[in-house]
Amino acid sequence: MKQASKQIVAVTLNPCLDTAFFVDGLNVGQSNQVLRVERDAGGNGINVSRVVRKLGGRAIATGFLGGGIGAHLVAILDNESVCHDFIHIKGETRVSIMIEPGDGSPTVLAGLGPFVKTIDVVALMDELELLLPDSGWLTLGGSLPPGLQADVYASLVPLGRKHGCKVLLDADVPSMSYGMDALPDLIKPNVSEAERLLGRTIGSQKEKIEAAKELRDEMKGRSGLLSTIYEPTVIISDGERNAVMACAEGIYLGEPPKVNARSTIGSGDSMLGAFVWESIMGKSNAECFQWGLAAGAATATTNGAEICSRSMILQLLEGAHVSHCHPVNA
Repeated sequence: MKQASKQIVAVTLNPCLDTAFFVDGLNVGQSNQVLRVERDAGGNGINVSRVVRKLGGRAIATGFLGGGIGAHLVAILDNESVCHDFIHIKGETRVSIMIEPGDGSPTVLAGLGPFVKTIDVVALMDELELLLPDSGWLTLGGSLPPGLQADVYASLVPLGRKHGCKVLLDADVPSMSYGMDALPDLIKPNVSEAERLLGRTIGSQKEKIEAAKELRDEMKGRSGLLSTIYEPTVIISDGERNAVMACAEGIYLGEPPKVNARSTIGSGDSMLGAFVWESIMGKSNAECFQWGLAAGAATATTNGAEICSRSMILQLLEGAHVSHCHPVNA
């Protein structure tokens, strides 16, 4: 049997350079004075990798990069000592622009990203075949660039399972729905995504709990003959409100620490980075959930596209509360 590995492979199919413009109020259709500009590496797997590195772990960021912006992202990751092994493609990696007026309601302009060809996907899959044998988790997430179909994650999940890795999937609908057919070990829809997956509105805490249980049951149902050994985990995040986790041990309510949130960019990715790394370190799902809540809140206190630090996570850890609701099958 494969021994527990201390490495995570984090895939970002559509990375971006997050650029935050801070202004004193946004006047649409008029000239606005920019107070300061912050730029940072962005994208689901890239943020996961950065948080893992902040926690003292090892993650390899991979996916697709192109052009001068792609080179800039590499320089940022090198500066943070984050390992990476990207497939370099033609075209320019996208830019995501956030205009922060200072009232907590940023305006985001997200680029589409470069066109990705089938040959590029094949190259990525070949690279994953080399990286995954020494890894414990494969994380997949984020938006898709032009050229890729919604079922692309469903073709990547089996690579992790093939090499004995746990697989995390964090994507929008319909990519999440297709990917669930391939049996990932962990999914993390937010409330809006969970509503679209289930086709109904989720308002109350009770409805969040019911949704997490239903999504987990649905995943086990999709596994067919593997349902007796397949034990997926579902986390439904809800910003600064309580999150819910349904897993083999039961259903847990997660109360994030109380913080003065300045930007939610990267908070969900930070939650996942802390969760998978603490899982690698042998912690229970409940403990991983607590670390994830603390990391997500820590990133929310930073400016623009910044990411949390280990010290910030540790300061908030005791303020993250996880409580057991009832058994999954109750």
